[in-house]
Amino acid sequence: MTETAGLFPHGTPGAYKRHQRAGEDPCEVCKRAHREAQRKRDQAGRPALAAVPAQDDGVAPIDRLERARWALTATEAAIAAGRPGLSGLIREHSRLVDLIVVMEEQQREERETRPPAQDSPWDADAI
Repeated sequence: MTETAGLFPHGTPGAYKRHQRAGEDPCEVCKRAHREAQRKRDQAGRPALAAVPAQDDGVAPIDRLERARWALTATEAAIAAGRPGLSGLIREHSRLVDLIVVMEEQQREERETRPPAQDSPWDADAI
C-alpha cells in the first residue's frame, strides 16, 4: 500500500488510528508508535509524588484533604496536557474543587470550636 498525501505515515499514532478506523489490526510499527505516545502522555500527566514521612508504626496517615489537593493537581495537569476524556476530567476537576472547599471549611470550623488548650503545670512560663 502506498501512502497518500495528507495521511500519516506508518509508525505514527495517526496511522495507528487509521488502522483502527479501517477495522484493521494495526501493524507492529504503528502499535509501537501508539504505545510510545501513550507512555509520554501518561508521564506528562503525573506530577511527582511528595514524600510522606512514616509514623512510628511505619504506616503514614491518610490526609484526605492533602490527597484531594494532589488529585486536583493531577487532574489539572491531565487537562493541560490535552489527555483524552476531557469532559470527564472537567467533571472530576469540579468535583474535587467542591470537595476541597467543603473539607477546608470543616477544618476551619473544627479549629474555631476546639476548646483552648489548658496551661500545663510543666510550662516553662508557669515556673
